[in-house]
Order: sequence, then C-alpha cells, then structure tokens
Amino acid sequence: AAFDVQPEDGAQVTLWDGRFFSGRRLDVPCCVVVDDLWERLQKANIRSVRSITMPAGVRGTFQTTVPYLEKEASSFELFGSLGEVDSTVMDFTESCCKAVHLRSGIRHVDDTSVVLYEEEGFEGKAAPYREGDFGAPPLKKVGSIRVPVGLRVTLRATELGGSSESFGSIIGVFSTDSRTFPHADTSTAAQTRARQPPIRSISVRRIAEKDLHGLFVYPEPGSRGRPQFFASGSHYLYPETWPAIRSIAVTNQTFARLFASIMKIVRASEDELDGNFSRPHTIEVSAMCDPPDYCGPHGKCVQPQRCSCSGAFQGERCHLQVPDETSAIICAGNAVVVGEALNCRLNLRRDGLPCNA
Repeated sequence: AAFDVQPEDGAQVTLWDGRFFSGRRLDVPCCVVVDDLWERLQKANIRSVRSITMPAGVRGTFQTTVPYLEKEASSFELFGSLGEVDSTVMDFTESCCKAVHLRSGIRHVDDTSVVLYEEEGFEGKAAPYREGDFGAPPLKKVGSIRVPVGLRVTLRATELGGSSESFGSIIGVFSTDSRTFPHADTSTAAQTRARQPPIRSISVRRIAEKDLHGLFVYPEPGSRGRPQFFASGSHYLYPETWPAIRSIAVTNQTFARLFASIMKIVRASEDELDGNFSRPHTIEVSAMCDPPDYCGPHGKCVQPQRCSCSGAFQGERCHLQVPDETSAIICAGNAVVVGEALNCRLNLRRDGLPCNA
C-alpha cells in the first residue's frame, strides 16, 4: 500500500538553536532552495541549528558545514522534526547548516517507510513514517509494525520535546518487522502479553551503512524482493509467517549458520539458496574480528573490529576494567616522607571474584 502526505498551505520549517525546539529560531517557508542558509542563521544570531521542526508532508535535504577544517561537508535528509541534530545526524566537527532544499509531498510505501498498524498481522488503520521525530500515532493502539531494512524505530511513552531527560521511557526499539507488537518476530525471548503504555512519541533513524553488518535474506532469487536483515552478534528465530528464503547476502567479515533439519554455514552471498534451507527455524549471525582473539577473554566480536564487553570490562578490546569500591590500593608502606615517592599499586576486583580489600 502507498500513502501520500501533502503539506498544508503556508507550511514552514523552523530551525532552533536549542535542543528540543527551544531558543532562538529561524523560519523557512516551504518549499524552496536556500543556498545562503548559513548567512541567514548568522543574522538571526544562531551559531548552529540544534533542533528542527518539520511540518507534515515536507521533506528536506540539509547540507552541513565544517567551519574550521578542510573536510567535505555531509548532508542528511529529514521527513519529520528532529529533537537533537548534533548527536543524531552529524559528527562533532560539523555544524548545521550551510544550505537546505525543502520539497513538498511525501510518498510512503512499506519498502521504504516504517508503518504502524492498529491490528496484528499488518492489518487495520495504518500510520507511516520516515526519518525524523514524531508525536503520538493517530491510532487507537499499535498491533504490528513493518520496518524496512536500514531503518530503526524507537517508540516512547513520553512526549516529544521538553528536554533530553523527559524524552525517554522507551517502549521498544525495532529494526525488523513485528507482526504481534511489542514482540519482535525474530526474538528468541519468550513472548509476553503484558499491557503496554500508550505510545506518545516515535523516532525513526537511518542506520549508517557502515553499521549494517550481518545477513540479508530475500524472498526471490538474485537478491530481489523485500529483504529482511539480521545483524551480526545474535541468534534469531526465522518466523513461520515470513516468506521462504530464496537468496541471501552476507556483509564483509561476517558468516551465518542456518539451522534447519541440518545446519548450513554461509560465508558468501548466494543468488539461489538450496531449498533445504529456505525455511530455517533459527539463524545465528557472527562477525569475524582480526585477530580472532581481538576482543580478549572478556568480550565478544559483534561486528568487524567491534566488541561487546562482559561485566565491568570496557574499552575498544574489552581490556579495561573500571575500579569500584571493592578494589584496593596497596602501598609499600603506611608512612611517607614529604617529598619522597610512595610506591603503590591498584588491585582491581576481577569480575565475579571476591573483593581484594
């Protein structure tokens, strides 16, 4: 199904110098190309845009600026408001924004947009979304969600705006379909039917291509049809309600295990998958770090050269442990002469072991 959204007459985009739609503002009418946006912001005493209000039916392409570095600026696309610009779509070297192109009209289809449905099984009244922050959906309830590959949707029990502290209370985060919300179709956790609080705000973000490490599965040969994505570092159920897998693609330094009546290891893309594995009951997707022990004894490789650490361990390779109140500082003596060094060492409490002090 397709959904077309058009803006109201007189619609305008508002750029704010404070997070969550606060502070000084600059209004830009829809729908125009503004090549001198940075100059207009400076005249309005706005050094950088921190949040953006986008009316329904307006989409915008924003070009960032890098004031002090010889670096090519980036761009980002919005289909809705954005409560925090700098922590969402840019790195710390960039400022928003040098220019903007505002367009009228948004066409939603379930291959490119997140769609919330009132009933389970993707039935009933629907509400579509693209990248941005939005208020409560115009639905009596949410029974299912469709999420295309490359997007992530966060559903919250708090309203949009106010502050970063009040913009919380996450109900769920989804990057794949949920036929029976709030249970993810591929989750191996036991399904619960606990009553969920009403959804008061929605955030949709595009996942950076560099973070899409895992397995793509397609319902047609040759990597065609609406795909589903399984991120590396986890174990998944393959739902009986999903179509049979006809072709697959794995990203660099990734492999997968398909568990059917027998097990198949996938290390390369296949345009025509063996029919014996078209309906696996579970899928395990793993990443390969170099060297194999890159994450050490306290971490797990979840993406190429990226670790998930256990316990109190942290750091790029899970090799650091934060001292806590059970750690001990042991010195060579209990007295020291002024001006002389005292040799001491820190005995960290090891994960799961008794304290040293």
